[in-house]
Amino acid sequence: QSTSGQKNEYNKSLTTSIKILAFISFPLTALIWGWSESIIAFLFERGAFNETDTQAVSLFLKIYILSIPSWAIFQALQTSYYSGGDTKRPFFFRVLTFFFSAFLNGILFIVFKASGLALALILTRTVVTGISGWILQKQIKIFNIGLFSFLGRLALSSLILCITTVVSRDIFT
Repeated sequence: QSTSGQKNEYNKSLTTSIKILAFISFPLTALIWGWSESIIAFLFERGAFNETDTQAVSLFLKIYILSIPSWAIFQALQTSYYSGGDTKRPFFFRVLTFFFSAFLNGILFIVFKASGLALALILTRTVVTGISGWILQKQIKIFNIGLFSFLGRLALSSLILCITTVVSRDIFT
């Protein structure tokens, strides 16, 4: 669709891909966030690994898991560049990711210690995804009110899912 000039069909396909990836990654992120302590305790809490360790590792999991939705959308955007025959921009985004991540890692590690590394990952992935989408938007106009409305409703429902998961976990454990 990209190379044959079918712009409308291509835009629909890319928008559908973004919606599917968001539909999977938003609720998955919410569920893992809500169950992070239980997941870590189940996997590691035995021997010298105690509840304090579980809480610390769970915090890192909670921070890291927040980067999944933006990274999933980033992958769809990168595929769009490749399908259009553009290999320079995806390379540029990878290089930008590396340098921006290194910069943020240095700054945020000083301020937040190890949690700063996880926060740097989230910020890097979100910013690079935003830049990638902004450049692609100038070319093929994929972002519209319908997509943003869908993503907003999905984010809100995933937030409700996360809150429900945390509350139910606390009630039943």
